[in-house]
Amino acid sequence: SGKTEAVKKLRTTIVNSSLTPTMADLLSSSLVENLDLGTKNIGLLLRFQSIEASVTEQLRQIQDEAKELGLSFEVYQNDDECLLWENINKIYQVSDQQSILCKLGMLPNQIVDFLADCQGDCIFNISTGIGHGLWLENTTITQIKKLRQSCENNSGFLTILMSSPEIKEQVEPWGYVGNGINMMRTIKQNFDTQNIFCARL
Repeated sequence: SGKTEAVKKLRTTIVNSSLTPTMADLLSSSLVENLDLGTKNIGLLLRFQSIEASVTEQLRQIQDEAKELGLSFEVYQNDDECLLWENINKIYQVSDQQSILCKLGMLPNQIVDFLADCQGDCIFNISTGIGHGLWLENTTITQIKKLRQSCENNSGFLTILMSSPEIKEQVEPWGYVGNGINMMRTIKQNFDTQNIFCARL
């Protein structure tokens, strides 16, 4: 983990390198703090799974890059590693409808800037620019709309997967649907004649 510009540079280095992580995710400072992974900075989480010599060499390369950029670095192994990924996966398993769980997407090279400004627990794949974010119940409608606008300004999207009914009444869960809205309405009219599902479509 570390400062924004340094994390940006490390992300670019990894994407353009011959390194082969099986998982490579950027974490918001809030998520880093909640997972007790270090100081409150944006984090970059990599997972390597290969023969031992390959993993060791790739870890050495990452460690050298991190040191050069002034970033802290920690290796998780065995039970600690399993627990770390289990804890990260918990952000997708929220049952509290007062929280707001979203699927997010944007240009991969814009993720770090987005994370620098957001206040939620967010995780993004560094190559695809796809991720998830969790915001607490005190998040305002204005904040959610601003987050969506930020994603859309960077060729992305914000879809609300779970929230209170009040949030979904004021913020369209799907966001921009392009030129597919007429087709979606036609399908709905044919298969949902009583307007039971997704009444706002």
